[in-house]
Amino acid sequence: MDKNRAGHRHKREMLALCRLALYAPEPVPPLMETIDAFMQRVAQIDIAVCNEFRNRRFKVIAAIAPLHHFVRTGPLPSQGKPGRHHNV
Repeated sequence: MDKNRAGHRHKREMLALCRLALYAPEPVPPLMETIDAFMQRVAQIDIAVCNEFRNRRFKVIAAIAPLHHFVRTGPLPSQGKPGRHHNV
C-alpha cells in the first residue's frame, strides 16, 4: 500500500475515534440533486418549461455531441508577457 493511501486510512480511523470520543454522529453524505431540482429549489423556476409558452414543456428532439476540438484564433486572455496586464 502506498504512503498516501495509508495516510487516508489512518485519517479515517482517527476521525472515527474522534466521533466516538465526542459522541458525534457519522457524517451524512451530501445528496446529489439534478439541475432541474436545484433550479426549482433555489430560483423557484422550472427550467423545463418554455418562457414564451408557460404551459408547454421542452421536449428533447436531438442530442448534441460535445465539441472535443475547437480552434482558437488568438492567445488566451491570461497569456502574455509576465507582469503585464492586458485589456480584454
